[in-house]
Amino acid sequence: MYIFLKLNNASADPPLLATLKCVQCDTIFTAVLYRSPEGVSLAVLPSTYGGLTTPHTPIGVAYYLDQAQRAKAVGAHSAAVAMFRGALEHLLFEQGL
Repeated sequence: MYIFLKLNNASADPPLLATLKCVQCDTIFTAVLYRSPEGVSLAVLPSTYGGLTTPHTPIGVAYYLDQAQRAKAVGAHSAAVAMFRGALEHLLFEQGL
């Protein structure tokens, strides 16, 4: 994926807000560089749903994968793991396991 970076201010010190655009699918991403308790952190938020699914992904599984990706994007790793587990459980249920 190729991206263009448009900085909203000239400084590289947080806070920094950037807009990124995929030249293949035209998806817009908003990137926020900020100071967290652990130091400098980055959150990247897409303008579309999904990103972890394929056209053959069951709707229920796609929902959980989308939520997992969103949680991970903002640094909520424990929430992302819970959503990945939900996706796996939903998939196993659909497969009769």
